[in-house]
Amino acid sequence: MGDGGINFELVSEPTVNFGHMEKQFQRINTEDPNLNINLPVYSIHGNHDDPSGSTYLSELDLLHTYGLINYFGKAVDLENIEIAPLLFAKGNTKLAVYGLGAIRDERLHRAYLENQVTMHRPEEATEEWFNIFVIHQNRPAHRGKHNYVPETFLEKWLDLVIWGHEHDPVPVPVLNKEMGFEVLQPGSSVATSMSDGEGKQKYCYLLKVAGRRYRVEPIALETVRPFYIEDINLTAIGYIKDDGNADVIRDDVEKFLNKKMEKLIRKAEEERRPQQPKEPLIRLRVDFGNVEPLNPILFGQRFFGRVANPKEIIQAVKSKPLGRNNRNGDTSNVSQFKSMTIVPEVVTSIEDLLKEHFKRLANDHLQLFSPDFMNESLKQFVHNVSVANN
Repeated sequence: MGDGGINFELVSEPTVNFGHMEKQFQRINTEDPNLNINLPVYSIHGNHDDPSGSTYLSELDLLHTYGLINYFGKAVDLENIEIAPLLFAKGNTKLAVYGLGAIRDERLHRAYLENQVTMHRPEEATEEWFNIFVIHQNRPAHRGKHNYVPETFLEKWLDLVIWGHEHDPVPVPVLNKEMGFEVLQPGSSVATSMSDGEGKQKYCYLLKVAGRRYRVEPIALETVRPFYIEDINLTAIGYIKDDGNADVIRDDVEKFLNKKMEKLIRKAEEERRPQQPKEPLIRLRVDFGNVEPLNPILFGQRFFGRVANPKEIIQAVKSKPLGRNNRNGDTSNVSQFKSMTIVPEVVTSIEDLLKEHFKRLANDHLQLFSPDFMNESLKQFVHNVSVANN
């Protein structure tokens, strides 16, 4: 919000673009006499704020009614999905923005196969419009036979597809030679999970359109918390338990992982931008082989205050290594796996161990403190939490 003029005009009919809203809200916020808008926001919904409930409402419906955003791309009838574009004009440039909020992928896949999705083109000067499609669905085919939307389902007359939902940024538009349009995959703006794609540089984007030409300028975000992830196969680098090292192998592994952490923390300090949070996110996905896995809670204690996720640094996995590296050699390429599965952790915390202990001593109760009090006190001690701070 703020004073200032809007240099472009919406020439499409708001009652069509916002037909999913009640009549009094079928308008854009820049035309509301009670609001001063100098940078209007147009948004579709994603898969975390999609419509639900008996009234089929999204959080974005509320933001639209408050005049904070302009919410478009909501499909009300999933048996007949009609997508009408927002039509903007500025000088000689005509911009058509199509939007489709997140729909369950299997359902949308079937709708395309059954010709239940229609995109309406402008009737006047049809070929003069630059056409953008904003979509929020699974893109890779490996997620299931029907659990994604193939790019070949889309219209060939589109110029640019902005593909949301995928967290891995691809900051340069990629041409689909078969369809003739380009696809920009912006990626997530923050790390929402500790997975491979989240460790890359995050961006926002400036799209400039003039006539039928356009340019995308990725802008690196400088306030995102640093995130580093590394895969380690202990067997591939020589940490194998046998009769000769059974007493020391686990300590050796812990020292090795400590050195790995120190190296990553130093790297984070060297690469950190001034506006980024000081403590990075670090995830070590470790295939322990035949070595007993380290307790991630205890391992993380020494890194409290130095990383943002001390309790979740180590993730035990089982993997198939691509190759073997010498234990004393470079381990930077150890993080390559053909496949990987997460190893379930049965007991990972001191609290769980204490609960199990008192269960076994059910007939021998404590006289002064209750088990719950002991459990909470030990938890605060282990996690370095002061009672006064709670």
